[in-house]
Amino acid sequence: MPPLSEEEFAALKQDIEENGVLLPVVQDDGGNIIDGHHRARAHDELLAEGRVTGGYPVVERSDLTTDEEKRDLARRLNMQRRHLNQEQKREAIAARLKETPTWSDNRTARLLGVDGKTVRSVRMHLEVVGELPRVDVLTGSDGKHYPRSSRSGTALTQEDAEAPLASLQSIKIGKKEYSKTQIQAMIRELRKEVREAAASAAADKAEWQAEFIAKTEE
Repeated sequence: MPPLSEEEFAALKQDIEENGVLLPVVQDDGGNIIDGHHRARAHDELLAEGRVTGGYPVVERSDLTTDEEKRDLARRLNMQRRHLNQEQKREAIAARLKETPTWSDNRTARLLGVDGKTVRSVRMHLEVVGELPRVDVLTGSDGKHYPRSSRSGTALTQEDAEAPLASLQSIKIGKKEYSKTQIQAMIRELRKEVREAAASAAADKAEWQAEFIAKTEE
């Protein structure tokens, strides 16, 4: 998760001075903070400055035994509570996808409390720019494996890819600058991914149906 800006932290600190720490800080059984670093820091600064007394409420999660479980909880709580912009949400999704690229998009979406289509969009972008390996089989929340099969379609020709880029040498996306060759490759891959997105959605639907059937048979 992105850190709070100076203005956001100052506002948090003022609120804690006036109202105390209302939302408990979440820790593991070793006292390590999982969620609430900013609240704890603000309180400690106020305590050192003599502007508050006492401690802050703490919730211990001894049931979380792995670093992955702790990161997942922190991401989920922050995604649900903080006012993240679209880019920040996509960065959080990208971080989770890089940790578990074989998870289905819906499984990742449920974990983070976001839409499956958004996760799928982030996955496609990461695969195109080479930041995420492409996997052909994804694992759902039920532990079953679902293939990402391709749909047949007309391949994008070299002429098609180069036509809109005739006078373009490079383009900047975010903080990265891409050459004309890289852009052409991205377009070709994106066209391919668009065709495959529908097939991926079909796999997600099959996962939902399997989960529903499993629950009704319990």
